[in-house]
Amino acid sequence: MAEVQAVKDLDTVKLISYLLKRTYGQQIADVWDVGLNLALRISDLLSIKFENIARVMKMLRHSSEAVTLRYIGITQEDVDRDFAELEL
Repeated sequence: MAEVQAVKDLDTVKLISYLLKRTYGQQIADVWDVGLNLALRISDLLSIKFENIARVMKMLRHSSEAVTLRYIGITQEDVDRDFAELEL
């Protein structure tokens, strides 16, 4: 695995956010911004499970789960796939 260094320069942080938004869309730029503000790695953000949504919702001060799910990139298709793969 490649070694990475933390981005410490505010201008670089803003540039990365801008480039992510321009290249991949607002959703990916938001994931970057959430990670910065919560001090989480991308692997931490992507591993958030549905039982943790309420906690994330409270941390981000969102008024509904739908807003939080959209913000971190969980779509209805993801929910449907999770239900289809659910083993009882």
